[in-house]
Amino acid sequence: MALVPCPECKKEISDISKSCPSCGFPMSEYTRNQLNSSTPPPLPPPLPKEYLDSKKSLGQMSKLTEQDNYSKKVFWGSLSIIIIFICIITFGKENIPTESGKETQTKAEPVSESTTANVEPKINYLKTTATKMINTYNSNEVRADNIYKDTYIEVTGIVGSIDSDLSNEAVINLSSKNEYEFNSVIASGDLDFQKKATNINKGQIITLRCIGGGEVVGNPILNECTFK
Repeated sequence: MALVPCPECKKEISDISKSCPSCGFPMSEYTRNQLNSSTPPPLPPPLPKEYLDSKKSLGQMSKLTEQDNYSKKVFWGSLSIIIIFICIITFGKENIPTESGKETQTKAEPVSESTTANVEPKINYLKTTATKMINTYNSNEVRADNIYKDTYIEVTGIVGSIDSDLSNEAVINLSSKNEYEFNSVIASGDLDFQKKATNINKGQIITLRCIGGGEVVGNPILNECTFK
């Protein structure tokens, strides 16, 4: 037993008294309330270790899933960009316009030493006429060179004359259909061309396969010609 001060009159009384003998303050109820207010609520039991381990595993799995999803997005995004870039390059090359949208041309390339002699590469010849070549050069020489020079050409025309050049080699002049046109397409070739030129007559229509050599004094030049 101990003496405690009365909350009301401050006189010392026994701590087991039900009420204060001096002022009648209800000590038992006051003591009970003090005990209830000072006693902390009981703590909940700790969570099981299995539950904590499972929560940790779920958190790790969630992070891995997020990283995996991000990697997939980056991969598919990069792949889409590469595919689009390839399509642009491919279709861009296929849609390059040619003269009048009708003729296609292949620039003459030097033959590699590794090319087998028995295998001839396929050549796409630009098909045209002597009249068209002359008119194109008369209209715009720069544009005409861009079309015909150093290009494989298959040209059809009327033989205007068969002459000899300074080296005494045969030269065939293909004239225009315009009778007032003085320019002509000048064609020359190898030894086989020289031999076949001996059997050609003026006014005859022939077709030659040559390499464009530009223009000299208004006359389109064709080199390395062969008869088709």
